[in-house]
Amino acid sequence: MVNKMTPWSAVLLAGGMCVMVPAPVMAAAAAPLSDAHDVLFITLDDFRPELPVYGREWLHTPGLTSIADRGTTFLRAYVQAPQCCPTRNSFLTGRRPDNTRVFTNGELTKSGVPTNMTSVYFRDALLKQITIPEAFKQAGYYVTGGGKVFHPGNGMAPGDAGESLISYTDPYFFCLMGWNAQWTSGPTPLPPNRTGCVMSTACRTCLAEEGTLINATFGKSYHVSHCPDDCFVDSAVAEDVARRIRAHSAKESESDGPRQPMFTSLGMRNPHLPWFVPQKYFDFVDAHIPASDREAKQWTPPTGALASGDPYDNFEFWLMTDLDPIQQNVSGFPEVPTSMHFTLRKAYWAALMFTDTQIVKVLQALEDTGTLDSTIIVVVGDHGYGLSELGAWGKYTLLEQGTRAPMLIAVPGLPQGQTVSIPVEFVDVAPTLFAVAGLSTMPDLDGKSLFGLLQDNSTAVDHEDWVALSQYPAVHRVRESDPFVMGASMRTLAIRFTAWCTYDYVQFVPDFDRCRAFELYNYTGICANCVDDFDLINLAAEPANAELVQQLLLRLRRAWSPSLQPNSSTA
Repeated sequence: MVNKMTPWSAVLLAGGMCVMVPAPVMAAAAAPLSDAHDVLFITLDDFRPELPVYGREWLHTPGLTSIADRGTTFLRAYVQAPQCCPTRNSFLTGRRPDNTRVFTNGELTKSGVPTNMTSVYFRDALLKQITIPEAFKQAGYYVTGGGKVFHPGNGMAPGDAGESLISYTDPYFFCLMGWNAQWTSGPTPLPPNRTGCVMSTACRTCLAEEGTLINATFGKSYHVSHCPDDCFVDSAVAEDVARRIRAHSAKESESDGPRQPMFTSLGMRNPHLPWFVPQKYFDFVDAHIPASDREAKQWTPPTGALASGDPYDNFEFWLMTDLDPIQQNVSGFPEVPTSMHFTLRKAYWAALMFTDTQIVKVLQALEDTGTLDSTIIVVVGDHGYGLSELGAWGKYTLLEQGTRAPMLIAVPGLPQGQTVSIPVEFVDVAPTLFAVAGLSTMPDLDGKSLFGLLQDNSTAVDHEDWVALSQYPAVHRVRESDPFVMGASMRTLAIRFTAWCTYDYVQFVPDFDRCRAFELYNYTGICANCVDDFDLINLAAEPANAELVQQLLLRLRRAWSPSLQPNSSTA
């Protein structure tokens, strides 16, 4: 791996920034509604880009693999924030966190940032912003769905009808699994336009006998269950969504009027902690995992990095009852015991394959109704996930394993089975979907349409003009936690450059004149789907690269907002 800067420093600074200027969707004229394609929009939770198409070839994921075979896989797709709430608020609106004002799941207000400066719900700042499902609803689609799409507790909050009233046509199926495997739908009675889930008596008995339905806020990190798939929430969600697809198809076949196209959301909760799935998925991992995947290649943080070298407060792991007490590393910080690494990695992959099995149920419903080949399918994760790589467990990192997530888009009539290796962003999903569906141009979108790449991936020239931006405040840190410092990260084909700067919660932009630390990693020579290869040295810490760091800071500033101009001290 190359760690010297001189041979490729010119490449890092090459190219203009034209693709980063926010632009409206340049969609084609809307087709007659009766001719419109149906849409299946799948969201995945804590789902790493871990599929055969991404290089983890031994995993059994026939559902997601079939979607990849039908369309385009984006190998370097990056979220705008490495946490559920901010990233979902971002890609569902096509707006960056600076515009949604949603930067965390709520930790900022707990850390002292005034409530008028940050939120957990984009409509607090963008009252009239149109979401992806809402746009299709306004275009005349029948819009329905189930599961975790908008982040629960915010847009789909218990006690708040939220997006179910605004973005969906009929009662949305809201069903999540608690930390102890208990199903939850929110309050009783449910808010308007919401339906809930009820665990069967047989499943309740089965899980209770296994000791999972305990009266506790948190439970075990994983559980090998002998109960069937339908005792777990994602199965209930998939079966309800499949039922809705079949019901709409039957209704349309009986109607003499024009066909109403359907937009369906499918929100999978796994592989979010805790990893409670049937034993057969664990057995598959045991039987097929290669020795090289049993442990991460490198599970200590990069050298010389402020954010990455300061261990994360992976609070979801610390609250798991089977990981207490957490051992301390040589620096005195908590970490998951090395003896648990393989067990937890295995449980994660078991939960990932369980998720795919549920997606197959929905694809089968499309097949049974004769609409699979005419349906636009979009699959997005909400962020990456660390499984001990570079010392990180979970999200909350601006390194590769926190910001890179799966993105698959299949459009009838467009090329199949192709991949794109240039960096793209999840804020691009909304303008892309509006364009391929022929919806009218939508104003105020921060992303760009990837329609051209879907039509011909040879247009994805390997050039440094393509960059992806992510951000996250300095919270979830064991030390030096500061909610008023924002990490602003830029990923190009060759490098990742991150600046940790004071954040202006009045103008809602990083103050690039007041940065306290930088990170720079070289990814030259690393293939797009090499899941375990990471650069381990923060090159920004080397004195010889000081001038290059300032040049990259200028490029980051211009990419972040074309209107931002440096003062004389950083020009």
